[in-house]
Amino acid sequence: MSRFAKPGCFAIGVVALVAWSSRGEAAPPVTAEPQSARVVEAEGLARLDPGDFDRAKARHLLSRAGFGGTPDEARNLHALGLEGAVDKLVEFRDDAAWDLPIDVESAFRDGRDPKSVPPEERRRLDQERRKKDAAQLARLRAWWMQRMIASPRPLEEKLTLFWHGHFATEHQVVRDSYALWVQNQMLRTHADDFAALLRGIVRDPAMLRYLDNNRNERRRPNENLAREIMELFSMGEGNYTEQDIREAARALTGYTFVREAATFRFAKNKHDEGEKTIFGEKGRYDGDGLVDLILRQPQTSRFVAAKLFAFFAHDSPSEETIERLSTLVRRHEFRLAPVLKNLFMSAEFYSSRAMGTQVKSPIQLVVGTYRVLGIEEGDFAAGYQAARNMGQDLFQPPNVKGWPGGRDWINSRLVFARYNSLANLVDPSRRGKRQAEGGFDVIAAVEARRFANAGEVVDYLAGACLSVPLAESKRQALIDYLDNGRPFPASKEWDSKRDEVNARLRAVLVLMICMPEYQVT
Repeated sequence: MSRFAKPGCFAIGVVALVAWSSRGEAAPPVTAEPQSARVVEAEGLARLDPGDFDRAKARHLLSRAGFGGTPDEARNLHALGLEGAVDKLVEFRDDAAWDLPIDVESAFRDGRDPKSVPPEERRRLDQERRKKDAAQLARLRAWWMQRMIASPRPLEEKLTLFWHGHFATEHQVVRDSYALWVQNQMLRTHADDFAALLRGIVRDPAMLRYLDNNRNERRRPNENLAREIMELFSMGEGNYTEQDIREAARALTGYTFVREAATFRFAKNKHDEGEKTIFGEKGRYDGDGLVDLILRQPQTSRFVAAKLFAFFAHDSPSEETIERLSTLVRRHEFRLAPVLKNLFMSAEFYSSRAMGTQVKSPIQLVVGTYRVLGIEEGDFAAGYQAARNMGQDLFQPPNVKGWPGGRDWINSRLVFARYNSLANLVDPSRRGKRQAEGGFDVIAAVEARRFANAGEVVDYLAGACLSVPLAESKRQALIDYLDNGRPFPASKEWDSKRDEVNARLRAVLVLMICMPEYQVT
């Protein structure tokens, strides 16, 4: 074990990280839009002066509107200018969709009804289906990790992850990985259109099963989906009445699914066709009519604007900021590309309140580590497991509210897991000789460049990995570690001692990712 990997040394980093996370300084309150902005649009946020769009801001954009990228990718994005860079990321549908095949099927498509077979056979059939479903879920998680790591449309995957946390659905309740894959594809297909997402979610088999809407019938209404679609998915608590929920539940009666195919089914005989009064409006509404009513409520656009701003920028916006953004949401009828363009070109998005202040989620941490080093191949199942150990389990959010995020990611229970899980992913040799295979091929990630000494290597890795400046004392500590008592070889000598150099590069990368500076974006 190196002197930098000892628990005592890491404890210093942990103490610094926890202290940073609990200072209570979280971003100062915003009282006005930035005065430096030269362009104030009639609707939307004040725009950043294009001349202020430097490489640090390009890197920030790449990290927030995706999962980060290599220094070369940040440089190329910067060369496009502010508007060109934002267009490149937001207009992802202009690029061909990335086809990453995965073989998925419903475990219930065998046509056998457990109720029609003897109890012993029923138990065997259930075990068989559970085993098949668990194996498919593992493949699905690795598949999505690979998409996030290697997709040429990073914002598409970032939005899909965002909506996965927003429309949270737990596998342990749904117990159907195929239905969750169907939902995942729906979230990706409509990632930049909230109206389409809301219409899709009331017909989504996984959500209908998760919130028991398959039991919502005109004679026995179930209010679960009606309540959550207002409180958590579209309007926020306090912007509707209990009567609205009861009437909305009636509108959603008969919205169920075919389990064998994970498809929506409208059971007309179970639907309440009577008149309902929702938000003061009367009509014979069904679930689709309910969504139309929700989208017409002024609070819905404000709710969506606030959610997007908090996820992509920071969590302390002014009321004016949210109102400006929500005006764009309404104007574009919940199509989000224009809204995201305005946000990503705004001065507020690049302010000190936003840059380097957001604690990385476990998925952002793991996927970002691959992307900043340009590594597109690897053990994606191990990447998923690392994120799971840190507290973010794909297809298994903690509850219908999703992951709380922010500083909850670095509480006293999870902070050591963040370090150990990511460090073991980068360098499996830390776990002992029997698990020493695999890990990141750091040489392959950086060999296109030429390095004369340890200082140049450290500067490159710090520039790739860290969104905040590295203190000189820490920089020198990393250089000393890499030199390890003798000068680190120049890159032209690496081929003759590849294993040794890779081991030392992995070790210094591990030290870098355990720093508090690496935990934020």
